[in-house]
Amino acid sequence: MRCILVGDVHGCWPQLQHLLVELAFDPDRDQLWSLGDWIGKGHDSWALLRFARQLGPAFRMVLGNHELRLLRLMAGGQDDSDPQLLSLLPALEGFDWSASMLGYRLCKGWAFDRSGVQLLWLAQHHG
Repeated sequence: MRCILVGDVHGCWPQLQHLLVELAFDPDRDQLWSLGDWIGKGHDSWALLRFARQLGPAFRMVLGNHELRLLRLMAGGQDDSDPQLLSLLPALEGFDWSASMLGYRLCKGWAFDRSGVQLLWLAQHHG
């Protein structure tokens, strides 16, 4: 399994598609990881949300500030810093988006968090 890491995609679906074609991404054997800010700013956050949903367990995410704002809105909170986020809420109906979103993630002994990528040897704890 390859862990393909991307950061600050910001809703730029065509650019991500191009990258994944170049890398010959295969969700049956690879995992795609967002290191935060998967959505927001770009023009096609909807497509990115649909794609993440289709990938299921082949997609993992570390929370970025845009995802935190979206979670706040999903919980009924207010956020007027990015009006586009409100338009994304219908795309999340029936989808446990938060299941793939954590403050950090582990893959092959590496820990990823929003402040960067840090090497942690966790084999003794996480086999």
